Amino acid sequence: WLVLRNKLARRVVGKKFGVKDTSPWTKSVQKNHESHVWVAFYRCYNSVEKLIQYEAYKHYLFIIRKYCSRTKRKK
Repeated sequence: WLVLRNKLARRVVGKKFGVKDTSPWTKSVQKNHESHVWVAFYRCYNSVEKLIQYEAYKHYLFIIRKYCSRTKRKK
């Protein structure tokens, strides 16, 4: 289950951050499932759902900031 979750999370993170498979970071993750990056990841987000929610929240904030900067310029 953890390995499956790892694969899911990696797919999610890869899509969200646009990480290509050629990058050394993803290569190192592919080499070692329990790398320090992922251990830290799972301490913060014990589920992929939480990670997706967090990413969606960050994206939402980004849109709001963009919109606010536009309205400020108009004024």
